[in-house]
Amino acid sequence: MMKLLTDKQLQALHSLAVRVGEGILATYHKDFDVFIKNDASPVTQADLDASEQLENDLPHIAPYPVLSEENTPAKPDWTTWETYWLIDPIDGTRHFINKTGDFCICIALIHRHRAVFGLLYQPTTQTAWLAQSGDTAVNKFVNGKAVSVTDSRPTQLTATLSSCLGTKTQQLMQSLPDYTWYRRGSALKYVDIIEGKATLYPKMWDTCEWDSAAGQCLLECCGGKVLRFDNGEALTYGMTDNLVNPHFIAYRYLGDEAIQQLLSAYRQIYPAASQIGCS
Repeated sequence: MMKLLTDKQLQALHSLAVRVGEGILATYHKDFDVFIKNDASPVTQADLDASEQLENDLPHIAPYPVLSEENTPAKPDWTTWETYWLIDPIDGTRHFINKTGDFCICIALIHRHRAVFGLLYQPTTQTAWLAQSGDTAVNKFVNGKAVSVTDSRPTQLTATLSSCLGTKTQQLMQSLPDYTWYRRGSALKYVDIIEGKATLYPKMWDTCEWDSAAGQCLLECCGGKVLRFDNGEALTYGMTDNLVNPHFIAYRYLGDEAIQQLLSAYRQIYPAASQIGCS
């Protein structure tokens, strides 16, 4: 497909992420209040300020509506949008609160239910990863300077997992003969797969579409995949009113046999594709 964003727009998006990241860090390095949203998840003023800045500035770069985790319309009209921005101003708010550094800004462009542009920016390292559909590699910038993306295969089958690690995820991974794993916060798990630190990221717990879109685009641009566990198809966006992803697996350099083993194991764990609880 034709690329939707010009080089000038890509540069503007990178610059915007850096500016938003500077504001986030200004809060990160001091004491701040934490509030609890209606869904029981935490939020800070940094989340809200970053969301406001992105919502204001993104349409000036490319004139599409913006759907943000921190400002979701009451009326779910995004299902009718052909093209729109999908953002998570701070993905990994708990890590932001705990000052681990394991959080990032997620910016995606959705076109006809597919993620066609993705940008992840980690403020604490001033590192950005971005790409759009049609690219064959991910662009990486550290302190504003382009650097090469490490493109190596893990020496061992390695899973990067969320902090919510339950018995069903362990049961799924046991379908593979030999593997290791580690915990990683936020959408930076996708970066770990892209850079060869991990092979796969299975997600058997509810996530929202803004959590996965940017990372999925980046991973697909370098040959990886993000597939639904229930039907083996790629994740899509803006198809439902609730914005909740089905369970999925993100991976690169994972053979077809291993994928089929994981999909088969998932169907044994969830015979009716039920997705309830922290697993």
